[in-house]
Amino acid sequence: MRGAAATGSSRELSCAAIDAPPVGTGAADDTLGLKCPIGSHIRRNNPRNEAIVGAGSPHHRIVRRGMPYGPPYDPAHPDAEPRGLIGYFINASLTNQFEFLTSQWDQGATFVKSATDPTGTCGGNAVFNISGQDVFLGINDPSSSSFTLAGCGGGTSNKVLQGFSRFVITRGGAYVFLPSITGLRYLAGLAGVTGT
Repeated sequence: MRGAAATGSSRELSCAAIDAPPVGTGAADDTLGLKCPIGSHIRRNNPRNEAIVGAGSPHHRIVRRGMPYGPPYDPAHPDAEPRGLIGYFINASLTNQFEFLTSQWDQGATFVKSATDPTGTCGGNAVFNISGQDVFLGINDPSSSSFTLAGCGGGTSNKVLQGFSRFVITRGGAYVFLPSITGLRYLAGLAGVTGT
């Protein structure tokens, strides 16, 4: 559902350490989402060269960084320690980048344009291989949530997972300037500084 290993690398690169089929990161050789599901978090938020709605992936790109907090979770010894991920999303246009991603690509399944397998070895069309919302950032009401695992054959061999709730709980958020307004005022007030 995420499209990447716990380390952050693509599953295709680390498949020996993962007990799952290898998956990529949205490359042209995986048009139908057979290696990395089209609805996975990484393909929704960084579709690279896929046929998508909007001005195309390069126009909506953002710089993303995450910083974990709290101890690693050990399922053998559950505890109530606070843990999670602080996400930094850096962009130049809130409307065209961050807000576009969260409203258009994360909340719906219609951002993928019609595309068929370029190799011709597997029938189907990409629009039939996605459903629901982003499993991490979507609302995901259990009564309507869905996630599609693509199979060859035009959507008839797809497996659809349903009935799950949100995987992520947002604890807060802020839009901030980088540098800050105070920092910009400081830079503007420097007397006699010239570029070299």
